[in-house]
Amino acid sequence: TVTLHDGGEITVAAAQAATSQWKSATISMKLTIFALTPTVGTFTNLVITLDSVASVNLVTPTSTSSGSWILTSSQPAVATISGLVLTPRKIGTTVITAAQSTWGNYRSTSVTMTVTVLATVPTTAPGNFVNKAIILTPNSTSALTLLAPTSNSSGLWVFSSSDTTIATINANT
Repeated sequence: TVTLHDGGEITVAAAQAATSQWKSATISMKLTIFALTPTVGTFTNLVITLDSVASVNLVTPTSTSSGSWILTSSQPAVATISGLVLTPRKIGTTVITAAQSTWGNYRSTSVTMTVTVLATVPTTAPGNFVNKAIILTPNSTSALTLLAPTSNSSGLWVFSSSDTTIATINANT
């Protein structure tokens, strides 16, 4: 008895045991099972910004099959999947695979979407980093301490000069 589970092709092997007068023998056949291929709707790519949302509820594609769906992430370090909930973890790209199981005479199928997790743009304000005018005199100091703008990011500020023949910057001086 062969129980059919999905469309595809398998090799069926038959082995005959040896007897006192005969050696063992093997033979194989190819079995091709044609199952209906479901018509599946779109599974649209997604771009999200890290920290803009805690999670996203995904919707499985439409399908002519009623087979159940299982979603997986190719890069769980970038985004994890729990049921239909996608949680961004770090900046990067992952492929989400939606795999539909067999149902009735429909074969299994899968579709993918790409999820890109981008960095969050920090909110900055000038703070004490404002335009200044310096008048050089024979007795004036040739150094100025720069104060960093304010930001909700903990990233390090790095200062640079647009013209080092006029002024150079070392750290924040």
